Amino acid sequence: MLSFMIRIAGKTHDAEKAYKLFADMEADGYIETAKTYNSIISALGSTKRYSEKAIEYFHKMQLKGIVPDEHTYVAVLRATAKVGDTQTAYDALQDMKIHGHKMTEYLYNGLIRTYAGAAALRNLKEEHIDLYIKDSFELFNQLQNDPDCNVTPQVLNSLLLLHCNAMRVDDLDSKVLILYDKHKIPYDIYTY
Repeated sequence: MLSFMIRIAGKTHDAEKAYKLFADMEADGYIETAKTYNSIISALGSTKRYSEKAIEYFHKMQLKGIVPDEHTYVAVLRATAKVGDTQTAYDALQDMKIHGHKMTEYLYNGLIRTYAGAAALRNLKEEHIDLYIKDSFELFNQLQNDPDCNVTPQVLNSLLLLHCNAMRVDDLDSKVLILYDKHKIPYDIYTY
């Protein structure tokens, strides 16, 4: 029940409440599973302020030998996107491969969004920005060629955010906005 309440707190972006509930759950003792960790990682990763803490719980989960599931990786990538933590995103991707999880459009989106978060960091070298953009387009090409995945508005909006955060607005028309037309995806409020 507490795990469910933590999920609800996460959906309402009340990370403080989720953190308190999880602390209560830890104090009372609980069965540590991927689902219980998913709840707290997702809730804390819903806000930038607590995203580092979400990443800590992911590492704690790994240290305890609890095998993550697909929801874990989506939650972790949401947290890494908020703080631009490309190393943890890379580690999560490698962990995902070790455990035999397939890529989904949510995971592709999380990785691209992590690059967008990293591109917003201060004092970033131009070669790093170039690498983030290059890697993001490679991920996007993999997504397009994956028969189990679809190009979604969220993925295209993440590519758009990456270019905006990287201050590469000159490339928007020729590299990103044309993808909306190509995939017949209308602009939404996040695109604008």
